[in-house]
Amino acid sequence: MFGVGELGEALVRFATNLNPESQSLPWPKFDPSSRNVLTLFDFMPRVGISQDNYRQEAMEYLTQVTLAHPI
Repeated sequence: MFGVGELGEALVRFATNLNPESQSLPWPKFDPSSRNVLTLFDFMPRVGISQDNYRQEAMEYLTQVTLAHPI
């Protein structure tokens, strides 16, 4: 089972070596083609892998605006 302490440990691992993954927390590396992300749920199982596609259209728009008008 995944607990709050493990999330804190993942944060420390990420801050120290840019990799939050551990044996109990298989954090997927983000790949734009698969868009897999770690998802924290309020119910069991508490952790899962889902696809980050709920904001894809908005992110593509922001990318186009940024490319057209760089700061």
